[in-house]
Amino acid sequence: MSGELRALVACLLLALVVATSCAAPGAPGGGQPQPQAQGGTSSAAPAAPGAPPDSARQAAPAGVASAAGALPPLSPPVPVRVATVGLVGEAGVFIALGKGYFKEAGLDVQLVDVRLAPDQVALLLSGDLDYGQSPPAALLYNVAARNAGVRVVANGSIIPHSTSLSSGFAIRNELLDSGAVRSPSDLKGRTIALPAAANTTEVYVDRLMAQGGLTYDDVNITIVPGFPDMVGALKNGAVDGAVLVEPFFTVAEAQGVARLTYPISQVYPGASAYALLVGPRFAQEQREAANRFMVAYIRGQRDFYRAFVDKSDVAGQEPILGFLREYTPFKDVKDTPMLLRAAGNTVDPNNDLLPEVWREAQDFFVKRGSVPTPVDVNQLLDPSYTDYALSRLGRFQ
Repeated sequence: MSGELRALVACLLLALVVATSCAAPGAPGGGQPQPQAQGGTSSAAPAAPGAPPDSARQAAPAGVASAAGALPPLSPPVPVRVATVGLVGEAGVFIALGKGYFKEAGLDVQLVDVRLAPDQVALLLSGDLDYGQSPPAALLYNVAARNAGVRVVANGSIIPHSTSLSSGFAIRNELLDSGAVRSPSDLKGRTIALPAAANTTEVYVDRLMAQGGLTYDDVNITIVPGFPDMVGALKNGAVDGAVLVEPFFTVAEAQGVARLTYPISQVYPGASAYALLVGPRFAQEQREAANRFMVAYIRGQRDFYRAFVDKSDVAGQEPILGFLREYTPFKDVKDTPMLLRAAGNTVDPNNDLLPEVWREAQDFFVKRGSVPTPVDVNQLLDPSYTDYALSRLGRFQ
């Protein structure tokens, strides 16, 4: 890592970590990045060398998808380090890993436990990580404003327009049962827990407050980095509501603490819940491997789509649920209905990036002051890897 790049990383983190620490379930607070390799290799459908054609977003011949598997894997296999926080939104990676799609492409994918987004970005910039995971967050726009090279290359999970109970806003049972909170307007002055500052959970809360004629500033926000800690804060009355994901709704309900009241799908449909980031060093030095990675990733996303979204392959649900048990906090969860709720978000089988969603999030962060210098989102979103993958796989119809 050069002195200039090291200085850039230090500057970014010093300026942004307070406003943009984006934590995931059970995330530790602060400290230096402590990546912990989880092991595991994966495989992707190999992609042909060369730049993607201009027509890559057009429907490809039906035989192209099977032809993708005819290319020999990269040899020796290329190591690829992918950050994980153990969320269902990473299912595309887990499926491609579990089904061997990465391995078919000659990619040796290792999952690395890095829970905080600033830590992930620092490691992507230094080249110690190749891929990261994040929702739209102020940190990413601020990095893009410096042309540091971290790019969003794929959607993870997308909040569906249909009702999904996988994530949303929980309110303490005491407030619901007493009638103290009957609508979003009753949340004025209440204390709300979020898993991170300056990411899309703030946009969600702002939208929810607007339904009650309020704004984000009409509630007291506190950051509680770990979802299990949020359940504890609800239980002891330290917070009145919290943004949660499964399995923590089920935990809170089983303990008689709180219950899901406003699913995110009813408040912020179409939002990008999670996105895949690529680091500048890997993008520059391993373009062929990065192209093949995207082919494998989209194959995994399409398996998820067929199993859980259009349900053309319901039989495919069980092996995918097995991967979710293996790679997420659901390891000991035998309750299949709970897992199905957790898998309630949607994915785009063609991975069309969502510039309008990223623009809306940036507008909110600019208004809040967490993004001082707005950027053209095209500086952040890079569809070229998807263009290449679709040239190999064809568009999903």
